[in-house]
Amino acid sequence: MALGPAPPSDQPDPTRTGNGLHTRFAEDLVALRAAGITDLRLGVDWARLQPRSGMGGDLNGEWLEFYSDVLTAAQ
Repeated sequence: MALGPAPPSDQPDPTRTGNGLHTRFAEDLVALRAAGITDLRLGVDWARLQPRSGMGGDLNGEWLEFYSDVLTAAQ
């Protein structure tokens, strides 16, 4: 499962959506479980989660919520 390439800034490009994980993760997780898959590896895309580099770069709340939602659904 992949989100697709991250834009070089915090402005998402809606034409680059990867394989739909961002909008279909709950369905995908149900299908994986039905197939007997019990482990999940989730890579964190830091370019989205922390779009401004450096020690003072704030986390993007929308992406933080997304990752939290994925982990909650996977549980």
